[in-house]
Amino acid sequence: MAIPQANKSGVDGAVELEQMKPSEEEVKLPLHEDIMQLAMLGEIGPIQTLIDEGKYSAKHKDKEGITALHVSCLFPLRCLANAWVFLVGSHK
Repeated sequence: MAIPQANKSGVDGAVELEQMKPSEEEVKLPLHEDIMQLAMLGEIGPIQTLIDEGKYSAKHKDKEGITALHVSCLFPLRCLANAWVFLVGSHK
């Protein structure tokens, strides 16, 4: 993921972030294969399938060191259910 650049604007020195753009090298996965997007949406079944099929480990991290469980916990109602999936699958 591209790192946002800060720009100072206004008299009060407020900082705004540039729009984040995906880098050219990032490969866009189909939704049903993207564990991070599935975690964000709270799609436990497909996440469990990806782990069971060995496509991902429950401990999988993106290039920034973020796990799908971290992503799901940005949405508290989904976090508890997803935590169970990752804890059960953490032995894989």
